Amino acid sequence: MPKHGKNNYVRSDFTYQERRMLKHYGTQTVRLGSNSQIKFGQCLIYLHNLQNPVACLKGHVYCKACVIENLMEQKKKNEQLMEKYNLQQKQLEEKPQLTQDDDIKKIQDFEKLETQFDPKLRKNIYSDSTVLNTKELQKSKQEIFNEYIKKNQSQTKEEQISNSFWLPENHSISEAKIQKPENKLKCPASMDHELKIKKLIPLQIQEVQGERKETDYQCYVCSKQLQFQKIAASKNCGHVQCLSCLQVSVKDSNRCGVCMKKCEKDDIVEIQSSQSAFAQHNKVEANSYVQTCTI
Repeated sequence: MPKHGKNNYVRSDFTYQERRMLKHYGTQTVRLGSNSQIKFGQCLIYLHNLQNPVACLKGHVYCKACVIENLMEQKKKNEQLMEKYNLQQKQLEEKPQLTQDDDIKKIQDFEKLETQFDPKLRKNIYSDSTVLNTKELQKSKQEIFNEYIKKNQSQTKEEQISNSFWLPENHSISEAKIQKPENKLKCPASMDHELKIKKLIPLQIQEVQGERKETDYQCYVCSKQLQFQKIAASKNCGHVQCLSCLQVSVKDSNRCGVCMKKCEKDDIVEIQSSQSAFAQHNKVEANSYVQTCTI
């Protein structure tokens, strides 16, 4: 066997090293650690510590300034989409009228050309009181004929461009139709429900200094650190506490256990808690697909 016949790229099967080289193709699964999870007390937009915390009715927590800025950007984007949609509708309404006018103009140009070259109609031209000179008549015929040829050539070129979708001049074919935008602002965390500024719930969270000089949050009632357990707040006062503590106080007296404001069962909003790296607590695997290698 010659030397080149021993190289791995001439083998009929894959070696272990070649399979290792193709590891980044296909579906990749990665287990997420606790450092990759969102912690309680972080703004879900910019992921920094909360300042003037507010929450939506689904329990997503934001800084007040961050969520207002995001909603204003959504509103501005919706206005731009609405302008584009109205322009598109206007063009669709004008398009049938433009095509009809073009057809009428083509017919008129054709009839005009035929009257200039038809022998029978030529007699009518000479019998008219305003008879043109021979040179002027030939000149006018030649001009009309040249214009007609130019128009036909330009039309054929336009037709060729319209049928060739890969040409940059034919960008109208690739333009997708714009759907009518909804005049609603969505929650930036999930984008599955409507969010209004007046429905944001201001939260009151008890802050404590952690061991590593980090800000931690604890329950007002039991003084436990708010992290992985179920967390809730009342719509009326916004005191953030353990869900079990709030449920006990509501069940006993229908009031918040901190400020004693009235709180019904329907006023409880469950706040999104921290996510851990335990498989039974949260989704800890992330999947991504890369196009498979073809051999």
